[in-house]
Amino acid sequence: MKIVTVRPPWSDLLAMRIKKAEFRSWKTKYRGRLAIHAGMNVDVAAREHFWRVVNDPMLLAREFPRIVLGEDLERLKGYLAHPRKGIVVAVGRLAACEKSEYWYEELGFSSESWAWIFEDMMELKREVRMSGRQGLFTASPQDAERIRAGLHGPSEMKVKLEHTTLQLTRTKKKAKPKGPRTYEHVGTFKVPVED
Repeated sequence: MKIVTVRPPWSDLLAMRIKKAEFRSWKTKYRGRLAIHAGMNVDVAAREHFWRVVNDPMLLAREFPRIVLGEDLERLKGYLAHPRKGIVVAVGRLAACEKSEYWYEELGFSSESWAWIFEDMMELKREVRMSGRQGLFTASPQDAERIRAGLHGPSEMKVKLEHTTLQLTRTKKKAKPKGPRTYEHVGTFKVPVED
């Protein structure tokens, strides 16, 4: 599984499917499953801008027409107030990488960049803490398994653990021999004598 580190709040916007593309200065030929890792550094200018947006109904309707007032808005406010850092927040499918001109008037920058377009984004139900890196990197087998388990959430994992515990308790122990065990020499080895 491949992973890309994205600074909050952009990582949360991708995870919530509000933002469909991530803009990078470089392109990739990779297509397929890609985990979104929330970096440790927060984009403060973007966070302040989105905080103004979510608290102004007119700006909210203009910038986030898809956001449903209620649960999604409250979650977004929570993520803006307390950004998730150093964790994998979602897994999506990188469908395309297209050249684009990225202009964000409110944040005041323009750059020629590559739009990484995501589809089928699924937010993790259980956070997976791990270190991020620059560029596109491959997860270790253990981290990939933790990310897959995080997609299913704690309830499913609990059922799996209970099932495993039941299997472990049903195994029969070997009967221990009663009394002292006797040995006989076979060549240079001592071998126990069966009763």
